[in-house]
Amino acid sequence: MAQRFERPRPARNAIHSVVYRHDSEFCGWPFYCGLWKLPDGDLLAGFKRIQNAYGSAAEVSHLKLTVGRGDLYLIRSKDNGRSWDPRTFLHVWRLGTTKEEIAALGPESYAPEGPLDFTDRNVLVMSGTTPAFLKPDSRSWLRASSDGGRTWRRPILLPMCGLGSLTGHGSPCSLSLASRAIGLPAVASG
Repeated sequence: MAQRFERPRPARNAIHSVVYRHDSEFCGWPFYCGLWKLPDGDLLAGFKRIQNAYGSAAEVSHLKLTVGRGDLYLIRSKDNGRSWDPRTFLHVWRLGTTKEEIAALGPESYAPEGPLDFTDRNVLVMSGTTPAFLKPDSRSWLRASSDGGRTWRRPILLPMCGLGSLTGHGSPCSLSLASRAIGLPAVASG
């Protein structure tokens, strides 16, 4: 049988390492959780972490691992990914957080905290959805950091803009082009 696609080629000069591992946890999805190269040279990797004993196939089903379970964490490398410092391990989000819990933390904007400069490469953004992606009652949340992920502003709910449901996903770009694409000035107050 003929191959439809060319086989993947190994990356040349790639250095592989374990970012984080725990035998009783599912850890993964850095695309969803963020991977940033910061101006000071640090790499910052985000990932989802869920308790899991791996005792049966049902424990690792996609549905069990995606619906409102687990937490989002960050870890930092100061040597371009050769090693990852466990002392930088930072909890950023509990996936079971409800719309009501987020609303109780303050207004639905960052106006009280001051503007974010989306052209600053130290400004990072994470977003997601409560209670789950693509549900009739989905509502997007957002968290932002202005210091390269060392600290994070409180979560806010994004405006619905007349929609019945709104799903946020992953770590969106925080570049001036992205800001202009969604109608925000380069410096936005949220």
